[in-house]
Amino acid sequence: MNLEQAEIIGLKAVEWVAADRQLFSRIQNTTGMMAEDFLRLGEPEVLAAALDFVLSSDALVFSFCAVASLEPENVTRARQHLPGGDAPHWT
Repeated sequence: MNLEQAEIIGLKAVEWVAADRQLFSRIQNTTGMMAEDFLRLGEPEVLAAALDFVLSSDALVFSFCAVASLEPENVTRARQHLPGGDAPHWT
């Protein structure tokens, strides 16, 4: 996995979340992102926030992976390449 591949997965996550009104509302409530933040698609921080949201629950990971034709571990690998992805996770 490289940065470009990680960004593509991040873009797919943003697209998946934005296409579902309920998920879009959830990501806004949990991350504090506003609708206009999603217009900055190319920014690594937006992609990282979308992947953080997807990774917040197994159900979201599996649903996203089914739609995006990805293996769940690829979502985690992609997140590691974006800002903050190298931070330790204590949970």
